[in-house]
Amino acid sequence: SKAITFEKVTLLLLDADKQPIARHEFDMSQLGELPGRSSRPWQFIFPKSSILKQKFASTDWSIAFEIKPKHKLELEETWNKNLSTEDKEKLKKIVDGLTPPKEGEVNFMGLQAQRQETGDLHVTVLIRNGSPKTINIQQLPLEVRDASKKVIAQGGFQLDNLQVTANTTKPWTFIFPASLVTEEEIDLSSWIISTSNQ
Repeated sequence: SKAITFEKVTLLLLDADKQPIARHEFDMSQLGELPGRSSRPWQFIFPKSSILKQKFASTDWSIAFEIKPKHKLELEETWNKNLSTEDKEKLKKIVDGLTPPKEGEVNFMGLQAQRQETGDLHVTVLIRNGSPKTINIQQLPLEVRDASKKVIAQGGFQLDNLQVTANTTKPWTFIFPASLVTEEEIDLSSWIISTSNQ
């Protein structure tokens, strides 16, 4: 019953089985205000680059708003088994409280860094996948800087095809052996982890 206006929206062109034919973001502010209880004809042009499916019937189709799934926590099976219910809840609260990554963005967020008695450095991060596709990580060169902004550890990690599903955050612990820790005295009161140019 109220007038509405739109801004940028992502629309899906769906076939008879509700499978996407095309996906594109439209600036619908050009539509202006749509009065309550009214209809307005409008033409949507899906560019060639937005077409996902080449063969489809041109008679039985529909257009729908794309509803983005909520960004959520995803745990590897080993984490799921070994973490207590309380720790899982804590992680879920952290992920729910963060601003989701931008669409298409994949980033790392530091969670915990601890120097072990052996000299190894254990770094737990959140791998955040804001893309609409599952990502597979096989090799990852990483470096850690402590509060002094010095690189304190650096190394390349071979992963057994670590998968992070679309719109999820996955915690992971990277272990830098003492041989890869480059500084004796380190200050972990604040730190950052990033991909390195190894």
